[in-house]
Amino acid sequence: MREYKIRRQLFNILSKNNPNNIKEYDISIPEYKKIKKIIEKIKGKEDFRQSDGLFSDDEKWYLVCKATLDLSSLCDNMNNIQYNAITQCNIIFSECNISLNDKQSENNRIVKTKLYFYNCTFEKTLNLKNIIFEKTLTFNQCKFKRKIRMYSNIFLSHLVFRDCYDKQSKKITSLDLQENEFKGYFFIKNCAIEKINLWKNKFKNRCYFMDCEFGYRQDKDNQAKLNFSNTHFEDNVYFNNSEFYNYADFHECEFDDIACFYGVKFYKTPNFSACYFKEPKAVNLINVDIDKLDFKSVEKYIEDNYKDESYKNETKGIQDKKEFFKIKNKHKLRYAKNLKDSFRVIKDVLITQNNTLEAQEWHKLELYAKEKENHINLSVKDREKNADIFKNILIWFNCVLLNVYRNTSDHHNDFLKILNFTVGMIVLYGVFIFFCQACIEPYSKFFNELKSSVIFIIIGILVFLCCIMFYFNRKKSIFAKSIFFIIAMVFIVLYLVTYFYKTNEYKTILYLVMC
Repeated sequence: MREYKIRRQLFNILSKNNPNNIKEYDISIPEYKKIKKIIEKIKGKEDFRQSDGLFSDDEKWYLVCKATLDLSSLCDNMNNIQYNAITQCNIIFSECNISLNDKQSENNRIVKTKLYFYNCTFEKTLNLKNIIFEKTLTFNQCKFKRKIRMYSNIFLSHLVFRDCYDKQSKKITSLDLQENEFKGYFFIKNCAIEKINLWKNKFKNRCYFMDCEFGYRQDKDNQAKLNFSNTHFEDNVYFNNSEFYNYADFHECEFDDIACFYGVKFYKTPNFSACYFKEPKAVNLINVDIDKLDFKSVEKYIEDNYKDESYKNETKGIQDKKEFFKIKNKHKLRYAKNLKDSFRVIKDVLITQNNTLEAQEWHKLELYAKEKENHINLSVKDREKNADIFKNILIWFNCVLLNVYRNTSDHHNDFLKILNFTVGMIVLYGVFIFFCQACIEPYSKFFNELKSSVIFIIIGILVFLCCIMFYFNRKKSIFAKSIFFIIAMVFIVLYLVTYFYKTNEYKTILYLVMC
């Protein structure tokens, strides 16, 4: 019978690297009840987003169960002419201990067989390179103890990862896919992925990253990298209900169609800098949870990420502290600008959709990044010998303004802060008026004697203020300088009040101050 011939060929392939680990009768042919039960079990839990599913009625499957197998030469052997019959079959590996470290070749090899790994364990790194998969490659309820590396492959059908996460901590330690081309679906559902790298992949069909957890909660050193950058999604992409515990990097991604982030939770700051959304109205950002993102998270993002490879190469061997400080702040400034652009991209998408309420939340984050950018910029320019003083004043003023704006109203996003600040100002205003009426009057005679020099005194105060702000260039905190500014302004206001206290213009001036 043809089924037994195929089983013989499959046994010959599998036994090459596993002479003592598998027998021919360990492979079940399609007519066996055992394989039918396995397929029915898998079908019962199947939730694959395509019309024909993973198991068509006219397909024949062969089952390899509970074996320890080295499949390193599987792709090469399948291309051997003497095993041509095997190209017409499909294989399920169930509860197997698998080693799949493909012998890398510069020439593309073709796999014409559907491979389905069900409840298998991969003890070693999974390596696949320069392979053309004509049919679906599936990993269902598998445990990967090492990395998954797939480089420069072509998937004419689908690549599927399902349920690689449960109470026994089945998870994908590292999913590293680079420069692959996907003509079928790329489907990941209900998986826990500690690290992911999708650098420069081309997805010509739909992608699903649904109900997944990326990164891990206790990663204090930020070792888990979630890199989706430079990826081109030519069709729909779905991240529904996924959670990102580490920094998710989407910079320079291209989304040609629907980009769905429905119900996504970002526990750390994501990066959408230079992202391109061809159809802004096709971006779904409903119920995106960014409650964990605040000014401290923006600061922490910059501190955790600015020491990249470029920074390390540039600072290597530098002994001069001034030069080191300059390079350090240059890279911090670059990350602050990228983060500002990232928030602006999402804000603009929401504005295009007329979703002004959600856009305001991302605008708030954009202003956080802008404030941090000004702060870094000022610390750099304070150390420059020939710095433009007027430009420094402008940067400093903008930074103080954003800081006050953030602390008093959270950029018009926190009603309690606005209410507290308003009540506080009313109370302070009442105390100020009482102070003017009860305490300044005894000294008004003294101040009246200085009427002729009032202009010179004000000018002297402003000059003194400028000296304080820009003479001490080594002072790190711009907010310490702000205190001097506030004290000087209060002094000027008090002086003007006492100056006009006995004049006819007193009531008019006081009315203007109250307004």
